[in-house]
Amino acid sequence: MKGRLIYSYLFICLCLTGPTIRSVAQTITTNALSVSALCGSSGGTLSVSFSTTGIFLIGNVFTAQISDPNGVFSGTTTPIGTLALVPVLPTTATITSTIPKTLTASANYRIRVISSTPARTSTNTQTLSIQAIPNVPTVSNKSYCVGEVAGPLSATAVSGATLNWYAGPVGGNASSLAPTPITTAVGSTTYHVSQTLNGCESSRASLVVTVSGSLAAPKTAAPAAICQGVVSAALTATASAGATLRWWGTNASGGSFSTTPTVPSSQATATYYVSQIINSCESPRASIVVTVKPAPTTPSAPLAFTYCQSVTATPLSATASADGTLNWYGTSAAGGAASSTPTTPNTGTTGTTFYYVSQTVGGCESPRAIISVQVKPKPAAPITTSPIIFCQNRVANPLTAISTPGGTLNWYGTNATGGTASATAPTPSTSVTGSTVYYVSQSINGCEGPRASLTATVNPVPSKPIVAAAGPYCEGSKPNSLTATGQSLSWYGTNPDGGTPSSIATVPNTTVIGTANYYVTQTINGCESDRAVIPVVVKDAPNAPGTAPLEFCQNSAVPALTATFVANATASWYNDPASSSGSQTPPLLQNSTPGQTTYYVSQSLDGCPSPKASLVVTVKATPSVPGVSSVSYCNNVQPQQLTANGTNIKWYDASDKLINGIPTPATNNVGDQTFKATQTVNGCESGKAILTVSVKPLPALPGVTNLTYCQAQKDQPVQAIPPLTANGQNLRWYNADGNVYQSAPTPPVTQSGTFSFLVTQTVDNCESSKATIQVSVRTTPAPTVPKPVVSYCLDEKAAPLEAVGEPGSTLRWVDPYGRETTSNPVPPTLNVNVEPGGDIYYVYQINNGCYSGRSIVKVIVNTIPTLSLTGSASINLGQKTPLRLKFTGNPPFSYTLTGGNSGISNSTDTTISVLPRGNTTYQVNAVTNSCGVGLPGNPATAIVLVQAPTITTSAINNNTLCAGSALNVPFTTIGSFTSGNIFRAELISVADTSKKFELPTSSATSPVTSALSATLASGQYYVRVKGSNPDIGILGTNSPTTITVRSKPTATLTGNQTINAGTPANLTISFGGDGPWTVTYADSVRSFSATTTTNPYIAEVRPARTTTYKINNVSNTCGAGTMSGTATILVQTVLGVEDTSLDPLVRVYPVPTATTLTIDIDVSLTRDPAELSLTDLRGRPIHQLTTRSRQTELDLSSQPAGVYLLRIQIGDRQSVRKVLKQ
Repeated sequence: MKGRLIYSYLFICLCLTGPTIRSVAQTITTNALSVSALCGSSGGTLSVSFSTTGIFLIGNVFTAQISDPNGVFSGTTTPIGTLALVPVLPTTATITSTIPKTLTASANYRIRVISSTPARTSTNTQTLSIQAIPNVPTVSNKSYCVGEVAGPLSATAVSGATLNWYAGPVGGNASSLAPTPITTAVGSTTYHVSQTLNGCESSRASLVVTVSGSLAAPKTAAPAAICQGVVSAALTATASAGATLRWWGTNASGGSFSTTPTVPSSQATATYYVSQIINSCESPRASIVVTVKPAPTTPSAPLAFTYCQSVTATPLSATASADGTLNWYGTSAAGGAASSTPTTPNTGTTGTTFYYVSQTVGGCESPRAIISVQVKPKPAAPITTSPIIFCQNRVANPLTAISTPGGTLNWYGTNATGGTASATAPTPSTSVTGSTVYYVSQSINGCEGPRASLTATVNPVPSKPIVAAAGPYCEGSKPNSLTATGQSLSWYGTNPDGGTPSSIATVPNTTVIGTANYYVTQTINGCESDRAVIPVVVKDAPNAPGTAPLEFCQNSAVPALTATFVANATASWYNDPASSSGSQTPPLLQNSTPGQTTYYVSQSLDGCPSPKASLVVTVKATPSVPGVSSVSYCNNVQPQQLTANGTNIKWYDASDKLINGIPTPATNNVGDQTFKATQTVNGCESGKAILTVSVKPLPALPGVTNLTYCQAQKDQPVQAIPPLTANGQNLRWYNADGNVYQSAPTPPVTQSGTFSFLVTQTVDNCESSKATIQVSVRTTPAPTVPKPVVSYCLDEKAAPLEAVGEPGSTLRWVDPYGRETTSNPVPPTLNVNVEPGGDIYYVYQINNGCYSGRSIVKVIVNTIPTLSLTGSASINLGQKTPLRLKFTGNPPFSYTLTGGNSGISNSTDTTISVLPRGNTTYQVNAVTNSCGVGLPGNPATAIVLVQAPTITTSAINNNTLCAGSALNVPFTTIGSFTSGNIFRAELISVADTSKKFELPTSSATSPVTSALSATLASGQYYVRVKGSNPDIGILGTNSPTTITVRSKPTATLTGNQTINAGTPANLTISFGGDGPWTVTYADSVRSFSATTTTNPYIAEVRPARTTTYKINNVSNTCGAGTMSGTATILVQTVLGVEDTSLDPLVRVYPVPTATTLTIDIDVSLTRDPAELSLTDLRGRPIHQLTTRSRQTELDLSSQPAGVYLLRIQIGDRQSVRKVLKQ
């Protein structure tokens, strides 16, 4: 009944107040949300609180709305919850809302509340962030072999996200630690991982770990034997289904593999190895034996032939080994098609051409032998000038022609054809006038060219030209050109013979006194006459008179003008330099007006006048008196030298007595002093200026009093320390060093000691002497602390702290909380110290009213330590990674970690760097401090995963190189390398793999290009690229290309010996590197060249006197090399014995020859016959003959082309000649 009554009263009140209530406006305020952020696409419930004022009508519904992602409420605003409520009083309510799953991620959503009756919108909005749900983390399946050690799994999260590992695809508890797979049994296991970013977790990714069983070696078959040096095919093997082959070169174990099949070396028999792998499970290695048959030697062939251009050549020849067949390749050093027909050289083109021949024995072909064929060019006719003019009965010069460098001229006189050549040029006869034609050719390297003609013409000599007289002239006057009558005049100046002719008539020289002869000729038809003479006389003209400038002061005595004349000369004086009429009397001078005047004078002798000389007369002005100012000094101060404004000042005393130097006035007596000064300008002195010096008396010292203070300390009571004072006028304060203070100083009390201050007073600008004030600053030393650091373990009994003061002093202690006491405190040990390094107690002493500085006692309360270890990471091989060590307790700490890492730390938080060579788990083994052995903290394990990069060396384009040339090695990589990594190429000897050669040039990317060492030995080499990867290097796989290196040549000359004159000597040249070799050796006059495949090479020489030979250069197909050594042939002359040399008595021709060789011997063969022996360069006999005929012919048509040696022996005399067979 009471309830109904209350409602009735409420209804009546509402009816009575209704009009008033409607007039109050309704408001809605959106309060803070239950959460500020939600994950997108997962929906969720949101509690939206709001507050109202005013009365809302019956049927009203409140609706919570969410904006678009930009915070804008548009016409299609999304409702997320409603609440039916009719508040009549201020009310706070909550709408339970549901966030749609279709919303996109944004941090700018807004929430508001609206009402329906009446329609109102909240006056504010609240911000809601919809976070994006991240994608699943990136994972890669893993494969292991049974029993293989596995590391923790890994996944890649987006930046800022954390990983969550699960045992199943749904449900379960998440772990932040990655699981480590078990590899004891064959099979597959699936792991699951998600990532959480900004509180939103992704779906789970699946990661499959497969454990595989063991694998058998791949199937192989031995290949057929290969020939040494021949490029062979890659090896083959058969892998199991799904397996990948790994080729290990000649490494039975260890080494690096390549997925490219190995190309076996063709230099020596070797065993190669291959394995196969499936899912990281690798089989044993299978062996493949490759047999290499030795290559035959090159066929024997002559070294070189020489032809003149367009001469018919014969086919080349070579000698094969037994069972060998020759292969002719023409000019192809490599490649080309072989022919069994010997090559015939082409002589149509000049130059040196190399021809090649090899032999095949047992199916293997030898290297190619080189045969050098030089075709020498036929020279052109020499260059001549025609006609050449000669004059009758004049001395003629020999004719001249210009040959090509290296050419030799052949003069044939007047023979256009035929005749006998002479190396001496003919000299034409000039006795008869007329023309004659002469002929000349040139020979180069034994080849003669066509003849050139030149005409010599002899003309008659003309008579002298007709000349005209000239002069006489005065010295220095302008002369006329000389004249003569004739044809093509040539003027020779003053040269009666020789000199250079000129077509311009000579102008006589009038600067030299006397008679000079000048010469001229005429030329008709190229012949010049004798010289005609023209005499010219030049009379002497005097120089200008000697003068000197004249100066004198204004109004002083006037001097007379003077000059210096030559004997018998007549003087002439001028006021104007342009005047032509002068006076024999000098002009008169004036002295009243300052200034300069110039006068002129000349002299005449024998009718020839001299130039005019100038004479400057200067009247110098009298200067004004110098500027001076009176000065004053205080008694006994240091005076300065007097000064005056002027030039060359002179000083005088009061009685006009000259003072030597600049005067300095004395200040020891009070009073005035007088000085006088003049100035001198240009030697003229001014009048005297007067300067007065005044000396003033000094004031007395100011009155002072000494002071005493205590040194300022932290605990010292504040002292009143005013600025210093003294009795006197215009005080000036100084420190002990005499430096001035800007104002009265305040004595410092921060340091103890006695400090001196100086003070003066100034009266009438004169400063007194300095008075001294002594300020004493007393100090009390800090107490002595026997133990500045006291250490206890937790709950250990402590003793009172100790300090020692001075006799009669009072000690005061201050604990870590600032509390003071006069008794020695006992530190508590219930808890460890708060401050690192120990809690601090202070102690000071008081003596004679002065407080000392504080002494410190540190109290360390220690406990047994713990050590936590963090730093799990994933790094590249060769990178160092930090491990953070955090200790509890007080240092120093001694610690030991797994992997041999140990040390001592003086800090509770330190970081060390480790360099793992593989996946490594670091754990705490032990930790101790002064209170004993501690325990591992949490966490106590750090897992470091190491990812190793790989290098695969690619195929190389050029597999044959010369030592010293550039090698380009391409490669590919997988994975990341440590910063600072560089790549270098490395060669490994195929014959001895323990020999490795690193190339000097590095590269940051592929390819590596570097020069091979110029001294690298010949042979075959494997090539690989390796990375420095600082701290831990990475070796790459061998390139599938095996390179062949050819060495540059070396040549060493030996053969010091003593021979008799006329006998030959042998020089020995030993080669290094690959042949064939081309060598040039020389004595001091000539050089000799040879191309050979023979090592060592024997060169025969026949010096006429003691000679030293040296090697100038040596080369092979790889270019020029190095040479060393000399050989000295000491030639002894046998006295009293007939010369046994046959060289000048034997003539062998033609050389070169194609068929017949003729030998002429200009000596009687009655007693001893001539023994002829023809051998090749290897010393094998070709032809032998004994004859008494003085001319013998040898038939060489059946012999192969090449170089032969012909030895002619008659009794004990012999001669050896080199013969070239074409």
